[in-house]
Parts: sequence; structure tokens; C-alpha cells
Amino acid sequence: MNGDPLGYASTSFWLETCDDDLTPRAPLDGSADVDVAILGAGYTGLWTAYELLRRDPSLSIAILEREIAGFGASGRNGGWAAPNLNATPTNLERRFGRDRMLALERAVASGVDEIGRFCAAEHVEADYIKGGSLTIARGPSQIAALDADWAALNEAGLSDGHVRLTNRPRSLMSSVGRGPAVSVRP
Repeated sequence: MNGDPLGYASTSFWLETCDDDLTPRAPLDGSADVDVAILGAGYTGLWTAYELLRRDPSLSIAILEREIAGFGASGRNGGWAAPNLNATPTNLERRFGRDRMLALERAVASGVDEIGRFCAAEHVEADYIKGGSLTIARGPSQIAALDADWAALNEAGLSDGHVRLTNRPRSLMSSVGRGPAVSVRP
């Protein structure tokens, strides 16, 4: 590692193994005149800057980060990306209508493949591996929520590419396999 005067490498596995200079950049001194200011240099902030510049290279963009890039939740994740929302298709449809729910589900699912396209186009060695994810119920109290998730996927017509495992070990009460998902090394 080139430099880590403040001990950021101990924050996460990814920062510990990135072999990059973890010295914070100089703070913004005064004001800056930019087209877009982005707060936070995590996945969302960096992806936003990348996408904006891809669409319009003439933009001037400032990314402001209190610590270092990847210090927050982005640098502490488990190295996976999955198209799961914290809302069921049924709830999304109730709030926004069927067409908007389906558009949102498709957009979120396409993000997994977009990560792969980005890694290939920009020659990012992120150990991108596309697979799936598995949600399990290990006890009776979790079965109802998992059954409702499966029913919502079916009702919304989104169960293609998903698998409901019915022949399972006794210790695994119920399960739904959802895809696609990927593992990545940030």
C-alpha cells in the first residue's frame, strides 16, 4: 500500500486489499463552479459521475467526500449486487401502478448486467461473477414472508428466472432462488 496515514485500511477488507494510496485528498478550499456537485464517493456517487460524463463529457463534476472513496457502506459491502428492492412487487404496484412497477423491476434487474458491461468496457478487474441469490426461511416464523414474496413475484409475472425449491433438507423450511445476482470485488 502506498499510503494510509489515517488507518483506513482497517475499515474493510476491500480497503485493506486495494493496494491503493488511501491518503485523503485535499479538502475543497472555498467554492467551486461546476455543472454537477455529487456528495459522496461511494458506488452511487461514483456511478452517477461516470454515467453523467459518459452521456455528456463536457460536464464539469465535483465529487465531494468527507473521508475517502469507498469509506462508507460501499466499501463495507459483501461484494455482491442483487436486483432486490425492499418492497414487494405487490406493494410497488399498489403505490405506482402495474406499468411503473414492471418498469422499476426491469430497471433494477438490468443494473446487474450493467455492472458487467461497465467492468468489460472499462477493463475493471472486479472478479465479476454472475449467478443468483437464495432467500431461505430457516424457521416457521419466516415462511409466511417468503411465501408472500414468491406469490408477489408470480402475481406480477416476474417469476421467470426464479426458482421455488420444494425438495429441500428438513433444516431449510422454505426457499426462493432469485436471479440474476453477481459477486464483485470493488
